[in-house]
Amino acid sequence: MRPGDGKRQQTGRYERCLSLAHDLCVTGSAKHGCLRCPPGIGAVHTQRQPMNIETLWADIQHRLCVDYAQAFSQRDVAALRDIYCPNSVVTLHQLGRSKSGRAGKGKTIAIDTGNLLTALLRWRIPATLAVKAMFRRLEQQGYDHSEINLLAIADLSAVGGPPRARANCSFERFRGDGESYEKGFALYNLAKIDGAWRITEIWTYDDLNAAPPGLHLDKLTRPRTAGG
Repeated sequence: MRPGDGKRQQTGRYERCLSLAHDLCVTGSAKHGCLRCPPGIGAVHTQRQPMNIETLWADIQHRLCVDYAQAFSQRDVAALRDIYCPNSVVTLHQLGRSKSGRAGKGKTIAIDTGNLLTALLRWRIPATLAVKAMFRRLEQQGYDHSEINLLAIADLSAVGGPPRARANCSFERFRGDGESYEKGFALYNLAKIDGAWRITEIWTYDDLNAAPPGLHLDKLTRPRTAGG
């Protein structure tokens, strides 16, 4: 969403972006940011040049396909929390079947990566508790490890805030005997904070050829060096 686009709701001295994808939320003042973003992300800054697509691809690929997959595979709560945007609400939109270890249709889950007090004040699930519960459910399914493959990306950092990106990935989960038991796709919004790419929002879905139109996958690309 660019300045002046979409709907906004005034909340105190903040404006909250009501768009599904608030990845380019700006409010017209460097002091006031989107309530769904940590300090500074929703603020207006000078425009920056687009990032080199090959460099962006390499950075995001390592962050998601190596760091994120490894955190899942090792059931490392601290490492997974470190990949989520700090001191904010990270929302997981499960648009098809549940991908959080539950059976049946997925639902939207909002987890708070701040401290326990802020989570309670926001009526959100503390990130540590949410991640531990998910790992317990996955272990009950015989989960051993995950593989993630980066499919396409977009540079969202042309307007305001820190560098931002969107990444579309496929993922596969395996049991200890090597059996693949679950496949799916995930679209990630990321922001570069304190020198590291961190996830700010996730959408999971079941079929790449029948992805929900609101995800705008046609806006993503992949560098020629990535092949495919």
